[in-house]
Amino acid sequence: NDTHKLIGWLEQVVPFEVNRRNFWAAATAMIAKSVNTGIEIENKDIVAEFTKNEYKEYLQLVPPALGGSNTNPRYEDWLKATNICYHACDREMVNSTLGLLERGVMLVAKDANHQQRLYTMLLENIKPKDIFLMKSGDSIFLTEEAVATGKIHGYKVVIVPQRKAEGYTLTYLSAMITSVYPSNNATREQLRGRINRISQKRSKVLYRTIHVGLLTSILHNHNSAKNLSIALKGLARQIKM
Repeated sequence: NDTHKLIGWLEQVVPFEVNRRNFWAAATAMIAKSVNTGIEIENKDIVAEFTKNEYKEYLQLVPPALGGSNTNPRYEDWLKATNICYHACDREMVNSTLGLLERGVMLVAKDANHQQRLYTMLLENIKPKDIFLMKSGDSIFLTEEAVATGKIHGYKVVIVPQRKAEGYTLTYLSAMITSVYPSNNATREQLRGRINRISQKRSKVLYRTIHVGLLTSILHNHNSAKNLSIALKGLARQIKM
C-alpha cells in the first residue's frame, strides 16, 4: 500500500525516473527470477493462551485500545506486556514442537537467552542429544542424505536465533515454529528457506507462527510486508525445480 516509499530506492536500479504510474515497470528490474521448489506449504497461525494471572497483569499494562486499563502506558509497561506475551508463546511453541517431532522441527528463538529457555523447557520431554542449539558462529548441513550416511546425527529439534537466517541447511526437518519478533521480511523468508530447499524430501513443509496480545499486532504489520513481497515476486519468472 505504501509502494511510494520504495521509489527512491528503485531509481538506483533503473535508468529512468520512477513515479507512481511506472512503479511496477521499474519493479520488474528488482528480480530476474525466483525459484519454486514445488513443495506444498502449509501456514498456520496459533494463538497462545495466557494464564489467569498473566492475563490480569497484561490488561493492567496495555491501553484501552488493546483491551487494557492503562491510559498512559510507559515504555517499561510495553516491555513488560511483551515479555508476558512471549512467556505465553513459549509454552505453546514447546507444545507445538512436541506435536511435530515426527517431522523434525526448526524452532526459531528471539535471541540466545530465549534459545536457552526453550532448550530447558524441551529437556523435560526430549533427550539432549536430539536437540541442536545453534550459536552465532555455527553452521549445520542437516539433510536426509547426511543423516543416512552417518555424517551427522538426526536431530529432532534445531533451535536457531532469528537473526541467523543464512549459511545452513535443515531439510531433514520439515516443520518450522516461530513466534513474532521484530525483524524484516527478508530475514523471515530466509529462515523459512532453511527447510524449503531442493534437498527437502517431504512433499509438504509446515510453518507455525505463535502469537498473542501485542505480538498479534506486530504480526499484522509483518503480514503487510509479506503482501508487498508476494506482489513483487509475482513479477518474477517462476522456475519449477
